[in-house]
Amino acid sequence: MKKDVVVCIGTVGRPTFKRCFDHVIRLKNFDSRVKHVEVIRDHPSQASWLNAMAKKSEGFTWCLQVDEDMYLEENCVDVLMSLSRKKESDGLQILNSSGLLFDLFLKQKIGSIKLWRSSAIRKLGFVDTMGVDREIYRRAKKFGYSNVQTNDVLGLHDSAPTVDIGISKYYTYVKKIIKFDSANKAKNFILDMQKKGLDQKIVDSAWRAYNENADS
Repeated sequence: MKKDVVVCIGTVGRPTFKRCFDHVIRLKNFDSRVKHVEVIRDHPSQASWLNAMAKKSEGFTWCLQVDEDMYLEENCVDVLMSLSRKKESDGLQILNSSGLLFDLFLKQKIGSIKLWRSSAIRKLGFVDTMGVDREIYRRAKKFGYSNVQTNDVLGLHDSAPTVDIGISKYYTYVKKIIKFDSANKAKNFILDMQKKGLDQKIVDSAWRAYNENADS
């Protein structure tokens, strides 16, 4: 299995970018399999930046997707590559391997860091819909691809570095929970936020999303 990796960082200029970038450079210096770091700027949607990432991944076997609010551990690629190698030796065809992140605002393990098979994402492309990752995996399964994951925490997720970012992000996040899971799960998520005493303006934004979408 080839082991060359390009790291793609998607950014819209949030204040977390510099710290994220510094962590990626440390990762590159730590792991010789990381051959290049690409910064992808100012794409209007998740699918748009992921399709730009797929294009930039040409010439590399693997592509590590990094959002600008992620601070990765130096062993991140090593863990995900080892997981992919083991599963491919078992006969699986990998779309991506993923690990967990620890969210600094929510104070829990949430989200993921993904190492994609570059040829697969260039072939399939990302569709502009809520649940972009779910959608590409649904199509990829038809071609025999699998997603694999580890419960290892491979970095930090700085989801709400400012109140304004947190308000926007958790309004959208609660809408996604309702759409792709259930209103009850979204409600329990918000109640858990309240129990932790998290910023009330951000919690209020989450409740607003719930009240606007729970019956849809």
